[in-house]
Amino acid sequence: MATITVFDGGKIHRLTALRGETIHATLSRYGIFHAAPCGGKGLCKHCKITLRGELLPPEKQEYEFLTDEELLKGVRLACMALPVGDCQVFLEAAAPHRETLAPATLSSDRKKGYALGIDLGTTTLAVYLYACQSGRLMATHSAPNP
Repeated sequence: MATITVFDGGKIHRLTALRGETIHATLSRYGIFHAAPCGGKGLCKHCKITLRGELLPPEKQEYEFLTDEELLKGVRLACMALPVGDCQVFLEAAAPHRETLAPATLSSDRKKGYALGIDLGTTTLAVYLYACQSGRLMATHSAPNP
């Protein structure tokens, strides 16, 4: 079993990873939420996390999803990273919550306004806000599915 030290903003958590358990699974077991819209299957690349310590080498999918620069900085996919000894996890500070992201608009011109995509997954709920005119992703939020 490995000790996982999690640096979460100003908080420090010490967790024990079970043999063969991914970083994502360990965080989830201890109630520390980290976005994984695909449910930890290594399909979405949204669970990027910075790690240091004793880990198995990256999986093939991680080489496909992560740049060489990210890998050199210790960025891994939490759903794929397997600790083999003690390691440290550095979680990004949560983005400030925006009360109003955009005014609700109804228009006959579908190129104006915003579009909302909702992913209702087994383990995670994810919401994506897009600007229709540019197609740009404006905001995203995810949370555990109760």
